Amino acid sequence: MIQKFLINSPALPKEIFQILLSIIDEAILEITERKISDYLIVFNLRKRVKNLRALLKLLRNEFGEEFYKKNNFSLRDVNRRSTAIRNFSALIKVCEILKSASSDPICNEALNLLQSRIESDFEDVKRKTDYDALLNFYKNQLEKYKTRLLHNEIDSNRFSNLKYGLYKIYSDGKKNFAMVINNPESEVLHDWRKNAKDLYYSLLSLTPLWKPVILGYTKEIKLLSDMLGELHDLYEFKLYIQSLIDNPFDFTSVIYFIESQNSSLLEESVSLGKKIYAEDEEQFSERIKKYYTGYKREFKK
Repeated sequence: MIQKFLINSPALPKEIFQILLSIIDEAILEITERKISDYLIVFNLRKRVKNLRALLKLLRNEFGEEFYKKNNFSLRDVNRRSTAIRNFSALIKVCEILKSASSDPICNEALNLLQSRIESDFEDVKRKTDYDALLNFYKNQLEKYKTRLLHNEIDSNRFSNLKYGLYKIYSDGKKNFAMVINNPESEVLHDWRKNAKDLYYSLLSLTPLWKPVILGYTKEIKLLSDMLGELHDLYEFKLYIQSLIDNPFDFTSVIYFIESQNSSLLEESVSLGKKIYAEDEEQFSERIKKYYTGYKREFKK
């Protein structure tokens, strides 16, 4: 869905601006037509909003800090309306992952019980969700955002207008990665995951600058984002288990298994993070600039 939104010319700020509009238009069309399940529409909307936020950060120097901050917070709040749906879906997925990794019958029995409980809670959440209202909210907010964008239309072709956004996105991830190494708490890991997503979506749109290299790089970033997402979901799963004070079953084996999985995932994430954030911010942004120079030269031929 998202991977088709790529730049088509060296006029990068203008190209990213058009990609923003295209993502919004596709989202609104999907809401209007409702050809797929409401749950899947919400799932797609959440990904699109994250993509919109990342590309907004990429253009923050072009739009200005006031426009960036106001609309970044607005887009963040849009996705908060569907957090419960996302969280229960993620918990079910975590149960499946843990069951496939566990060879302990006691642990697997506990996981089956937990999954049944989560699925029941999830069905309750879906029954209580007014999808018409939720989708209309998304549609209205996206339409308002599109209007604000069109009042700030970009007609720029300078890489320098994008460089600050790239620098900042990479820098934020690098800083949070350093914090994770010193103190791998769930909140810091969650922030690092958001940084990785921003970097992934930003570079994905810039893939044509040097397709073989950037595609390989974005695959590594996506892998890191997925691992950090699983770490976050394991943490939420542990909290969910601890909240079940009315359940007499002993879930100690699951808690221990979660902790062991956490340790392994954290080690893999740090190892991958060292590769992705090996450069300093200036080296990273200058490297992308060199890809842009080569792309611009080839584009003129």
